Amino acid sequence: MCKKMGMISKSKGYGERRCLSVYKTKNTQGAVKEEGPSKLGFSEEARQILLDLFTHYPPDDAELNGDAVKNPGDKAAKILWKTDTAFSRPAMQKHDIAKKVKMLTSKLNDTRQLRKIGEGRSKLPIASFKDHISSTLENHQVVLISGETGCGKTTQVPQYILDHVWGKGESCKIICTQPRRISAMSVAERISVERGETVGDTVGYKVY
Repeated sequence: MCKKMGMISKSKGYGERRCLSVYKTKNTQGAVKEEGPSKLGFSEEARQILLDLFTHYPPDDAELNGDAVKNPGDKAAKILWKTDTAFSRPAMQKHDIAKKVKMLTSKLNDTRQLRKIGEGRSKLPIASFKDHISSTLENHQVVLISGETGCGKTTQVPQYILDHVWGKGESCKIICTQPRRISAMSVAERISVERGETVGDTVGYKVY
């Protein structure tokens, strides 16, 4: 975004001490000069979102030093250890599925935080289409779902499918593609939280 606006940005620090500086650029005989830092204002809601994002996914040393682009191979190597093998696991057996369903149901009923999350999920626009989505998938090989941003397509539909299939005692594997690494990680983490699990249990991510 900064480049498109003719500016450059630098960041340093971690967590609550993370600092982002944005500079205007000026061409003088082909050279780029920094004219000093400019303050970039954020709303309180945006600030909290950014703080949470940088706390969960702090930049590595290469990114802080501006070397990430220079050494793409090194960065890719660092990403690999963060990925998991959840999708490559063999299909679950019927008795394993029954245990998972029982455990999930128990967590949802006994954990206050998960009950609160469940209430929030039920208020999402897509929640009213849960049964319709499940029944449609039973009768069609290809289903196209269209909805506004934030309605719950990415985080809820995969869970609807999984819960529906598990309810029949069957196993399935679901792929949800994302355009960016951080999006894939965030979606996997969010769905895991909603199910009272950690990334790598039922839900994982893979970066290519």
